[in-house]
Amino acid sequence: MEILKYRVSKQKSFFQELKIDVFKVLGENYRKEANKSLALKSILLLGIFSIGLLSSWFISLPILVYLMVMVILGVICLPLILNIGHEAVHRNFSTYKRYNKWGKGVFLLLGTSAYFWELRHNSSHHAYTSVKDLDLDIEQTNIIRLSSVQKHLKHHKYQHLYMPFAFCCYTLVWFLFRDFKDLNKEKFGSKSVKKHPFNEVLKLFLAKIWHIIFLLVMPSLFAQNFGIVSIGFLVFHLAASITTTFALISTHVGKDQEIVS
Repeated sequence: MEILKYRVSKQKSFFQELKIDVFKVLGENYRKEANKSLALKSILLLGIFSIGLLSSWFISLPILVYLMVMVILGVICLPLILNIGHEAVHRNFSTYKRYNKWGKGVFLLLGTSAYFWELRHNSSHHAYTSVKDLDLDIEQTNIIRLSSVQKHLKHHKYQHLYMPFAFCCYTLVWFLFRDFKDLNKEKFGSKSVKKHPFNEVLKLFLAKIWHIIFLLVMPSLFAQNFGIVSIGFLVFHLAASITTTFALISTHVGKDQEIVS
């Protein structure tokens, strides 16, 4: 592989020069081809998710089949977030701004907020990966200690025993608690937000309501009894949590992070 050397000019930032060189190495059509592939993959994922969702609403499925549909929907959540929402937040889903804006809507479909994800993910996690007090992904709770620089509490010596069970509740805790904690948070990495926009707060609450409607209300009205639907809700989040933690934890393990000025 060719080693590229950079001389940062006064007119262009290092990032801009790096971006130009990357496109030179990959080829001019690389991003267009990548976007086409991503779009096709996204359409397939949304199609599978929609079919499963509508089936759970309007078809009286056998209980085991219904629960299997919930597993599939839960598993698909992660690729939906990563392939559409995550890329849209990074403005990489499409070269068109409106498609990136639409892509962020995936977060709303799954009961969370693109606005708060962007604050956490871009301003905190990516900018200060695993840096204490700045990366909110390692500052979520005192129940689990994710970094050696975090305070060691007595119960942490047992976390290898209870962490697998805690991770099984990851998306449920996110849905029920984490987003609401962010409403009162002002510091996201080095970015300060004195007051969150009203429309973004409203979107978050509407997303929560939608999540309850599509997983609990609609299936109960047309297809299943509420007891089975409640179990399906938990199965959905169990599948989503396991998929998310297995996929993300191993890719976020690192050491010796520090801020270099």
